[in-house]
Amino acid sequence: MGLLDQALLEVRWERAKNEFETKLGLLNLSYTQAMAIGILVSITLNFILNKLWTFDDRDFSTLYALKQYTIYVSLCSVGAVLQFALVYVLVESSGIQYGLALFPAVAIGSLSNFLLNKKLTFREKIWN
Repeated sequence: MGLLDQALLEVRWERAKNEFETKLGLLNLSYTQAMAIGILVSITLNFILNKLWTFDDRDFSTLYALKQYTIYVSLCSVGAVLQFALVYVLVESSGIQYGLALFPAVAIGSLSNFLLNKKLTFREKIWN
């Protein structure tokens, strides 16, 4: 690749990056606000998928499902706080980029969510 080709590639990359950032900027969300919305949506979708698929729980009677959802959200809040705090500390204190900080934070939050909800929400043994 010649110098001209490399320069054109860099210009195209910058334009694409700026366009993407402009579109995200239209939402006027900080990374912490975007993360909070993402966590709330993921908690709700994960409850439905875990109930149906992972734990094969088909009881959707209103009171039972609402009780389970309340427990699920409460326990996931622990994972969300862990995830949020870890990302915040890594970004603000360590200078790690937001995208890279998400990897360990999501892993820790996901593992704690799964284990807590398996035991307390869906009443299954953690280790068979």
